Amino acid sequence: MIRLCSALTLLFLAPAATAEGLLQLSFKGAIHAEGGSPVSIEVGVWDAASRAATTIPMDLHLAEGTTAHDLAVVVGARLKRRGAHVVLPLEGSVGRGVVHLFVEDATHVSLRLGGGLWGTVTSCEAAPEQVRFLAPQVTKDSAEIHIGVSIFHPHTKQRGREDLAFEAESALGAARLSELLTAMSIRQGFRADRPSPEGWHAARMADGSVVTGCSVQVLSPDADWGVEMILGTPFVAGDPSVPR
Repeated sequence: MIRLCSALTLLFLAPAATAEGLLQLSFKGAIHAEGGSPVSIEVGVWDAASRAATTIPMDLHLAEGTTAHDLAVVVGARLKRRGAHVVLPLEGSVGRGVVHLFVEDATHVSLRLGGGLWGTVTSCEAAPEQVRFLAPQVTKDSAEIHIGVSIFHPHTKQRGREDLAFEAESALGAARLSELLTAMSIRQGFRADRPSPEGWHAARMADGSVVTGCSVQVLSPDADWGVEMILGTPFVAGDPSVPR
């Protein structure tokens, strides 16, 4: 199970520092490993009543043939049972390939798939406070990492998008991946930094554009790569204080 460090846990639990927003989880593929394969998902959601974040972990062993839709239904049901506001996939989405879940008031997500399943995590309303990649543990193979962001320039009112893509070898650690991604994104015009030795953050472009959403996809269906995302403060056009 991907466990966030204690410092990040404090960030999730502190009301003044915790941001929450709309999270999209996208799943594709099916477990093809004979005997099944482990997956790990953790979602944090903000509880306004208690003014605290609730962490909902799921460590699952999935049987051969389990599809992306099967996983989305189970994850959605678990989240709803714990009080999360979730938009479940429609019945008609079976067989469409990619299946989506939307989670309101999410604070963070941790996703480790593999065995034939892969996924995308998306912060729909803001630049993430931090993204962190974890190398595979069970089946070790390289991965193609794709990051796509939406941008908005507060002065020209122009919208656009930017992409980052690179191949990651399984032997690379989280700190080295953070270093490589930060250097690459700076070369491509992002104002990027490393909020932790293993993290990546980019909320603005060099031209002043603001990142208003971010999708992170790890393409390696067999290897169990992990990705963690801490959501940021939702972007509000005209508010110069957002994002931080």
